[in-house]
Amino acid sequence: MPPAAAGPSPVDPDMAHGSEEHRADETVRSIPPRLLDLKATAAYLGVSPWTVRHLEFGGVLQRVNIPLGSRKELRKLLFDRLDLDRLVETWKGG
Repeated sequence: MPPAAAGPSPVDPDMAHGSEEHRADETVRSIPPRLLDLKATAAYLGVSPWTVRHLEFGGVLQRVNIPLGSRKELRKLLFDRLDLDRLVETWKGG
């Protein structure tokens, strides 16, 4: 049987309570994103990505256009989570 440790092992104070950088990273991860990409939007609504594309093409669901300057926009499909919530409420009839 190995001998028992003589006392508590030294602990890095940053590791004991989490470094400031680590706490900031955890805070950012705990904030739900406002804008969801195609895959996340589909998962959020419980439908396929193709259904989301169809809803966007039909004008039922509006994407968020992020300008990049020089009359260009980010091509990635992004949707506002709050718009999704409002849309679901209209589908429910409420």
